[in-house]
Order: sequence, then C-alpha cells, then structure tokens
Amino acid sequence: MGWLVLAAGQSRRFGADKLTAQMRDGRALLAHTLAALTATEQPLLAVVRPGHNAVTALLDRLDVPYTVCPHAEAGMGASLAWGVSQVKDWMFCGVALADMPYIRSGTLAALHERGGEERIVAPFYHERQGHPVIFGRRFYPQLMALGGDAGAKSVLQRYSDALLRLDVEDRGVLCDVDTPDDIHEARQEGVAYSLS
Repeated sequence: MGWLVLAAGQSRRFGADKLTAQMRDGRALLAHTLAALTATEQPLLAVVRPGHNAVTALLDRLDVPYTVCPHAEAGMGASLAWGVSQVKDWMFCGVALADMPYIRSGTLAALHERGGEERIVAPFYHERQGHPVIFGRRFYPQLMALGGDAGAKSVLQRYSDALLRLDVEDRGVLCDVDTPDDIHEARQEGVAYSLS
C-alpha cells in the first residue's frame, strides 16, 4: 500500500503556484501535506505535470519519488489514471490531494489500517465525505479508465457497496487550499493545528 499524491493541477484559482506557497512556518504547502503522509511510514508517489520544476525540485529535496503525467493538462481524472497505472503492484492505494495540508497523520494511519484489496475507505467528518480515499486493487481498472477532469466520484458511486466509512474528528479531511484566503480561513477556524 502507499499514497498516490495528486500534484499536477494548474493552481488557476490560487493565482500562483499554491503547492510551493509558504505556510506560516515558512514551509511549502506541499511539504506540509507530505509530512503527514510520510508519518504513516508508507510509500509515496507524487503525480506532477510536465515542466513543473518548482514542485519537482521540492520533491527532490524531500526525497519523495514522483512520476510526470504526460497529459496532466487534461485534468484530475487523467492524472489519477496515470498515477494508478504506475502503482499497480500496490494492494491498495490512498489517493491524496496535494493541496490538503491540514489532515492529521493519525487520521491517515487509521485509513491505512482499514485498507484492503476489495474495499474503498473514505473519511467522513460530520456526515461529509473527505479525502484521502483508499482504493483496493480491485478498482484499479476503473480508476485507470478515468480521463479529463472527472475524479474518482463515479467509481465511488458505482461501487458504494464496497465503501467503508471512517468517521473522524478531523476537519482537515475537508479543507483544501484553492485561494490564498483558504489558508487564512483555515487558521481562523482552528484547522491549522496540524501545522508543526
């Protein structure tokens, strides 16, 4: 098992490269996301877009392996399909979004413990489904068939009977960063507890 980190987005709403944007401690947003994932002691593979040199340089510094999705501009579905095709030997993979730096490592560990080849595991915070989502190898063909900007929602809906719901008290599973204001709002709402 490992974590597939989707880091190939364009950051259009952020207005700059959000993955290298500095958090309050001076570290990059992506570094925070990766720190929590690394704490689970599971393999990581980041999916990046071609020419995203600032992100690949950061991944090199953090010693995180990555794969370049040649058609990342097509959208998240294309990046996810490419990433899954690179980790077919994993019994299950956690699909993590690079712009979600507030998830507690304990939440990630709990998700990992429940993963399996035949199931999907998703965190829920106050009845709302969050990220990351763990997919067993059974679902890799469906994930690899995705394209465009469609994420894995269709797979979740089609195989809802295989979904194991993990209720968590971790609002970070819902908090992504799309704009500079998102960082400020998360701090104001007390979500930034995971930043160390």
